[in-house]
Amino acid sequence: MLNEYTFIIFDSIWHFLDFMYSGGYVLWGIFFLNVVLWCLVLERHWFFHHVFPSIAEHTLEEWFKRQEHDSWYAQSIKTMLLASLKAKLSKHLSSIHVYVELLPILGLLGTIIGMIETFEVLNLYGTGNARALAASISKALITTLAGLLSAIPGLFIVSLLQQKTDKKIEQLSEQMANV
Repeated sequence: MLNEYTFIIFDSIWHFLDFMYSGGYVLWGIFFLNVVLWCLVLERHWFFHHVFPSIAEHTLEEWFKRQEHDSWYAQSIKTMLLASLKAKLSKHLSSIHVYVELLPILGLLGTIIGMIETFEVLNLYGTGNARALAASISKALITTLAGLLSAIPGLFIVSLLQQKTDKKIEQLSEQMANV
């Protein structure tokens, strides 16, 4: 038995696929790049909240086990420990940043492809086929919109993740200094 929720789900899927079809294969590329981007963002969120606290605690224990903290050698070890933590915190941040930068470029690619199709329609039919003309212009605008709307929140997320990384390293450095 199909209830009304099943029809709503199928209707939503139909509208989604219709939208994706109207944007062409570039829109599918933007969609899949978004999926990868947000999977990496969720992984970083999981790491910050569930994995990193135990790593940081272990690093602090290792630092506090040392007898001596003031020599050049001890400071070098502290710097190495903090650099190792920063590398773990910064993992995937450059990939996320690259994906965020690629999204508007893919949107621009879709714009160019849509405008080329627009000129092909004008060449073949002149202004007589308004439906084909509107479809190609729509493809250009949809991909531009998707690329920009995907990149804008990504820029904020990259910035927040970078700030969070820097803040955590600073906090750990202060904790190590308070011996």
